[in-house]
Amino acid sequence: MLRRVHQATDHTWGPEILDILLPGPLRYTDLLDKLHGIADKPVHSRTFQATLRALVRQGLLEHRKAQAPKKYALTASGRRLTQALQLLEAWDQQHPAKQPDTHDEWPK
Repeated sequence: MLRRVHQATDHTWGPEILDILLPGPLRYTDLLDKLHGIADKPVHSRTFQATLRALVRQGLLEHRKAQAPKKYALTASGRRLTQALQLLEAWDQQHPAKQPDTHDEWPK
């Protein structure tokens, strides 16, 4: 059921890129700068470019080449997915998993 969602968000920085673009289109360098600002590990340009291409192929982003400057933007599908992911993130933060401290405490 969620296979396509997993495929769309499985790319390195995929969910973060979608979230950054929710307010509106950005140029490549602006998008990369924003990602550097929230990243917890180094952002490699090849990985970043591969993720952008994958998100475009999946129909979640569009690369607006006709405009000057060229920008990346969410498609309608990408916008809906990003909003759904934000709802899931909010639910996850409101309902943290309660994991037992030891293996013996897991339900049988």
